[in-house]
Amino acid sequence: MREGAVVAPRATLSEDGCAVVRASEAGELLELHHKSEYGELRGGVLALDPLEAAFLLELYTEGRKLSLPEAIAKFSEREGNFWVKFTVYSDLRKRGFIVKRGFSGGIDLVMKRRGSKAMEFAVSIVREGERVDFRDLSERLERALRMGKELVISIVDREGNVSYYTLSKIF
Repeated sequence: MREGAVVAPRATLSEDGCAVVRASEAGELLELHHKSEYGELRGGVLALDPLEAAFLLELYTEGRKLSLPEAIAKFSEREGNFWVKFTVYSDLRKRGFIVKRGFSGGIDLVMKRRGSKAMEFAVSIVREGERVDFRDLSERLERALRMGKELVISIVDREGNVSYYTLSKIF
């Protein structure tokens, strides 16, 4: 191994699908947690959401690093629309946002600008060609507004390109 090379910590999958790394082994991941809010510290371990683990490509299973396609396939076994969520998550992270998993009811992700204290936006993901009626959009908007967030509709096309639209209520 060359001098100064970083050895990624070994991670295991927990029952809830998180990639878990012992905090004592996490090193750079802990720094990422503090600077960019990756994962959650839970009793001596750093738990990464599958979206975070796939994005960071720091996931090791049985001593062998998973490739991104392998990680996506593994997480898709538990969550059928994982690829679509990962595509949006990855795009938003690359744009500099802090992103976390959302809630049920059409709010797939929540995000904020770096430096902001609270999550500012609720992200609802729609696949190109998927029918969404106005009642459903209205419910998603109302849910976001009740949470004190601006609603962002993210549309993922067949090639994996992402477009974003904000919705607001006209009084």
